[in-house]
Amino acid sequence: PWLFACAFAVRPVLQVSAFLCVLLSPVAAYGQAPLFTFAQISDSQASDAIEQGRFEDVLDTIVAGGQPGALIPYPVSFVMFSGDLVYLPAQQSEWTSFLDTIDTRLTANGIPYRAVPGNHDWNNSLGFANSEAYIGSAEVWETGSDTVTGHNGIKVNTGWRGIHFIGLNNSNGGDNAISTTDLVLIEQLANQASARDENIFL
Repeated sequence: PWLFACAFAVRPVLQVSAFLCVLLSPVAAYGQAPLFTFAQISDSQASDAIEQGRFEDVLDTIVAGGQPGALIPYPVSFVMFSGDLVYLPAQQSEWTSFLDTIDTRLTANGIPYRAVPGNHDWNNSLGFANSEAYIGSAEVWETGSDTVTGHNGIKVNTGWRGIHFIGLNNSNGGDNAISTTDLVLIEQLANQASARDENIFL
């Protein structure tokens, strides 16, 4: 079976976790390198300079992947953000700061990222308007593991087909809720991926 070896670091105060997941081959016990490596991050919402610095440290750790002495032993092919990107979603300055941070680290180093909005990326007056303007559609999205095109326009070809990523908005239909329409689409996409013998990563 395929093994996801995940190490995670929790940032205090924001309760932010950065999951560094490595897809290992079935013969990992023999020391074979993984087919590809990806990182999954959530809750990057920085409320002050200290939290912003911690977010930057996480991204710098990802960028350093594969370099001698790096925490992540292999280069990271792409990054998945699972929501709560900003602290105050109505403030455009928070979105531009998020993008500047991403662009000077991931984008500048050729690393694509995909993101979904979380409940903290939604505002009573604006809904997901800022998230959609700065990141991308809040609708359900999908991508295979063989080719990933990021929200930053960067494309990576891992050369390995076997995981199907489905991005979903967990605050569509209510706080920490998934809409009925989205659930129907997610189930349809998951069934299609399963029929192709792909593993599903939501």
